[in-house]
Amino acid sequence: MSQSLYKYINSINSVTAGVAQGAMYLAILSPLFWIRGLKITPNAFESLMFLMWGINTLSAVFGVLQVYNFGRFQLSLSTIVQNNTFGGENLLITLANGQEAYRPMGLTDVPGGAANAGFYALLFGVVIALKHKNPVLRMAAVASGGLDLFCIYLTQIRSVLVLAAISMVVLAVVLLRTGQVARATVMISGVTSLFAGAFFWAITIGGQSTLQRISI
Repeated sequence: MSQSLYKYINSINSVTAGVAQGAMYLAILSPLFWIRGLKITPNAFESLMFLMWGINTLSAVFGVLQVYNFGRFQLSLSTIVQNNTFGGENLLITLANGQEAYRPMGLTDVPGGAANAGFYALLFGVVIALKHKNPVLRMAAVASGGLDLFCIYLTQIRSVLVLAAISMVVLAVVLLRTGQVARATVMISGVTSLFAGAFFWAITIGGQSTLQRISI
């Protein structure tokens, strides 16, 4: 028996907990067995994309509200974070007004959890804004992008910020290689404005701690 497997078995508190954890992993892997038989139409895929955009945007909105009104929109903090060495104090940020707040959690129980939601909402939102001509939908997607980047900046998770930038560059390259020069130009100018605008917004609210973290 390998050492890692031995440690895993010893970490299981009881047989019931072990069975529950095994069932959870089985549920996660189960799509490997049935996804091939699932017939997804273009309309169904688009609906799924809107659903993912909506859920992640909602989480990003909660992240913004948690910064502006700390405590009121704060969800219960993860027990893992509460029981660690620092008790979650290392995940606090000092805002420009001197108040301390947890990094935007969104709809998660972990400070900084809004970063992933912001990334996916940004990605889906940009695609939706490029694909659809409805001005209201486009404005909603652009507004979502600003909120998403604001959350990413204030979580101070630079890897997610870099990933978001790389994703936008790849999307622009794809548009250019497929001959969609006009759409790529609009996308590049719009996304650049969003990154810049959200940066100044985040610095205004997050203060020097956010600026220093992003600049390092």
